[in-house]
Amino acid sequence: MASPSTLTMQAVVQRTTGGPDVLLFEQLPRPRVKARDVLIRVAACGVCFHDIVVRNGTLKKGVELPVIPGPEIAGVVEAVGDEVTRVAPGQRIATTQRYHVCGMCRFCRGGLEPLCAQRRFLGDHGLVGGYAEYVAVEEDNVVRIPEGVSDEQAAIAACAIGTALNAVRDVGRVTIGERVLVAGAGGGVGVHAVQLARLAGAFVIAQTTSQDKAARSGNALAKGTAVTRTSLEVAARQAGVTVQRGDVVLVRTGWIETMLHDPRYYDGEPGIDVEAARWLADAGVAVIGSDNFAVEHIPFPQGTVFPVHQLVIRNYGIALLEGLMLKELAASGTTEFLFVATPLPFVGGTGSPLVPLAIL
Repeated sequence: MASPSTLTMQAVVQRTTGGPDVLLFEQLPRPRVKARDVLIRVAACGVCFHDIVVRNGTLKKGVELPVIPGPEIAGVVEAVGDEVTRVAPGQRIATTQRYHVCGMCRFCRGGLEPLCAQRRFLGDHGLVGGYAEYVAVEEDNVVRIPEGVSDEQAAIAACAIGTALNAVRDVGRVTIGERVLVAGAGGGVGVHAVQLARLAGAFVIAQTTSQDKAARSGNALAKGTAVTRTSLEVAARQAGVTVQRGDVVLVRTGWIETMLHDPRYYDGEPGIDVEAARWLADAGVAVIGSDNFAVEHIPFPQGTVFPVHQLVIRNYGIALLEGLMLKELAASGTTEFLFVATPLPFVGGTGSPLVPLAIL
């Protein structure tokens, strides 16, 4: 068996700042395991914006080259130091972005380790980062991965999800019934902020200029997301279309496909809000359809019941189409087409089943 001093690993090393070409593969000694260290065999590592600003030189504070980038790490315990008691070889663990905290200051004792004056961030200095086969991290900076959580999911939890959790729970102290605006809701932190604020019971307004990300990836908007007037204006501009009098406007949220596979998604529908509906109505559209069961977002704003229905049906006489299957149509990339739908003539009825056609 090879001695620890002769074991090596592959790693991506940054020795100067610049473009992606400054990241080079190197053969390095495998990290030595100190008394409080956990040696991790890396299974997944996120690519964080932090890595980019370290690489291009924008972030300078605390950065000491050369570095192995990568603070978002998940993997398997390969070995542990003599003083490690909470994890053992073979267990799956993830890091909390740092490889050292003092463990004794008021911040560490209070669960606020990111504020520890002695904190050492993974990927900022020393050859300690996740862009490698192995990394050694002190025990205070790792957590066990629960069953059912993948390595890829666990790797980003501390950064992308932890940042949003700190903002929603600890700083904002969001409670039931409050309104939360999430700017950049299509980004890595924003998508989690929307979900966490909803779980806290808030009415969430998700603002993004990149809703096409959801359409391209096939993912649904988060439960209860309000599609705003600005969202529709941006989507129309990106699609190169102008909403005109007599148009049928179809809004895909991804809700129905997700709900069919995950019933937990049923209790909150993404959809248009009142101002988005008013914008469409003022443009003179004849029909508004969506791939959810209400067209508008649920839960409704506090003190209202079906406000979009009341606005467009009662005040404008616009028909609403619910429960449409729009995934295939969206995947085609076609934004203008002939729409055909023939409702049944129920005398005195307020609705009708139908099988609509989009003729491309």
